[in-house]
Amino acid sequence: MQIIDAGDTHEPFSKMFTEHNGEKIAWDLQKFYGRPTNATVEKVFHLINGYWASLPSSRQDKIFRIYVNARRCIDEVIDPNQLHIRLTEIIKEMYEAMTFEEVRYWARNHGEIRVPPSIKSNYQELEISDRNQVGMDYQAKTYLRDDYLELVNMAILYKPMIPIWAEYGRLLEQLSSTNSYREYQSMSLLSRSTAVNIPPLDRLRRYVDTSSLDSKTAMSAALGGIGSSELPDWLMSMVIIRKLVIIELSSYEDSSNIVSVVYHHVRNTIKSVDRKFSGRIREKSKPRGEDDDDNKSIVETYKIKQEISDGDLMVLSIYTEQTLVMAQQIVPEIPPQSVAACIEATRDLAHQQPTTGQLTLLRWILASVIPPRSIDNISKPSLLSCFAAAQAILWYHQQPDLALLLTAAEIRDNQGFLIGGIESRSRIPKEFVDRFVELYPHYQEKGSKERERQTNVACKAIDQIAKDFVKCDWRTNAPTALIALGSTVADRKMISAPTDIKTQLSVLVLRLAEAQEQL
Repeated sequence: MQIIDAGDTHEPFSKMFTEHNGEKIAWDLQKFYGRPTNATVEKVFHLINGYWASLPSSRQDKIFRIYVNARRCIDEVIDPNQLHIRLTEIIKEMYEAMTFEEVRYWARNHGEIRVPPSIKSNYQELEISDRNQVGMDYQAKTYLRDDYLELVNMAILYKPMIPIWAEYGRLLEQLSSTNSYREYQSMSLLSRSTAVNIPPLDRLRRYVDTSSLDSKTAMSAALGGIGSSELPDWLMSMVIIRKLVIIELSSYEDSSNIVSVVYHHVRNTIKSVDRKFSGRIREKSKPRGEDDDDNKSIVETYKIKQEISDGDLMVLSIYTEQTLVMAQQIVPEIPPQSVAACIEATRDLAHQQPTTGQLTLLRWILASVIPPRSIDNISKPSLLSCFAAAQAILWYHQQPDLALLLTAAEIRDNQGFLIGGIESRSRIPKEFVDRFVELYPHYQEKGSKERERQTNVACKAIDQIAKDFVKCDWRTNAPTALIALGSTVADRKMISAPTDIKTQLSVLVLRLAEAQEQL
């Protein structure tokens, strides 16, 4: 039983397998963890792999079957509440099969854990100035050598959760309009297991509790849905999931001191709390002349600034219900039957999550009738209406490949990995680059070896969308007549991005720019 790398060598912490006796289960790490510095699958999991190797084969079999059940649950359970309940039970079973006491014993005798020299063995070794700071609980803020080793043991214990946290967090991102609670909800999957009733977790909670939380920080979190009593647990979940389980745990170097890493992550997270929740909070004082017996609470005196007003949202909702009107605002002569066919085809997208490239393409096409940023705030039925209108417009302008890709679904294998894709090394033709330089003379700072096309905003946007479309094969969601026009349609309505995808995107961008000039 072990965790091994399954990704590209250029992305050392992107994909992994849980492997046992030749069986493998695939997990995607990158969408949740991104690209953590210096993290590789081998470095992150070598300690837990060593512990698993010490277990009897029957116990390894049991742990692997737990991963099988977790993978199936993530893939098959649609209701988020049921998913959370079932995963919580599965994880409870996992930590019945591997206990903290066992992990601690293995780490002490076989883990070869190295502790940085700056970590003291007792409080008397601390500088007198550190012990006499006014208003600071120096014992709570100081990790001694034994505390440090227990923190390492806890990090090893939680490493098996990384693939489950990654996949569960990815699903939460799709279901929620905010990412602020993903770690908090993911950590709660441990709530019924013995893994939360361990001394080092209580010690870490005490450490986080001593972090100074000013009134503005606490109010911002409260308005975002996290109360002051829950905030330390929220901070702790961020530290554990985002840092503790993926950083190097054994080193004589003070630069690899995990307590220092935890401290800085807590401080930086506190500083960014207002951005993660309801935005920047300004202190509100009681209005002059207001009675002291006013029954309003402090929280009731605050207002959360909406990204879009209710009135504008209502207007957008009503407007986007009229798909044909929306399409005709852009192309007056568009055939109504084409729009109707696209509306019917996009009904199948109700349970599909659009990719970043598809949403960007949609914003471009409808920018003249719908503010691009408002796409993030409209309901799913309104979004499907927008996709239908945009697809019909691309169809009318004889760009069937882009029209098909706009509403297609990524094709994944049974293990959840993307299938197919093309290795496109095509470039934007020079005549388009020259035109984009004229239309969009907005450069990002470039290095000495970078060319104009690498810094022009239009060229960079085209490269980014093309990258999203060439990464895999796609399953079409489009009218039959439109599918028949695609240049890369294979059996069973499967398509791949055309080799000249950047040229096709350039044609689209140039047409949109010229249409904008005529307004």
